[in-house]
Amino acid sequence: MKKGAFSVALLLAILSLLIPCSGCGILGGALLGGVIGYQSGEACAGALIGAAVCGAGEIAHAVGELGKGDKPKECIVTVRVYNENGSFIPVRLKKKGCEYIGPRGEHYDSVPSQEQLRPYYGMKG
Repeated sequence: MKKGAFSVALLLAILSLLIPCSGCGILGGALLGGVIGYQSGEACAGALIGAAVCGAGEIAHAVGELGKGDKPKECIVTVRVYNENGSFIPVRLKKKGCEYIGPRGEHYDSVPSQEQLRPYYGMKG
């Protein structure tokens, strides 16, 4: 009977660790630790140790996920620089955080105007 209970508990513990849900690792660890502890006569202590070990793993995983997704999004803003002959040149700026970066690597605190970009990208006359 003990072998069968241990096998079932082991299977449930493995499944609870594989299924992504909050607290499943703690429950699986407690279940597995309880069964192992039961084998040695210390079911309660085994359950507590198993829950603590698996809970620490879940906490470490959650802390590792905290920083992900906080990176500033990069988007493209296009400013048309009109020339004296009526044509225009599209200047694509990358927005990173609060900054706009021009094609030649120049940095602007806000979206630059045509007048700011004309000396660099406009047609010379």
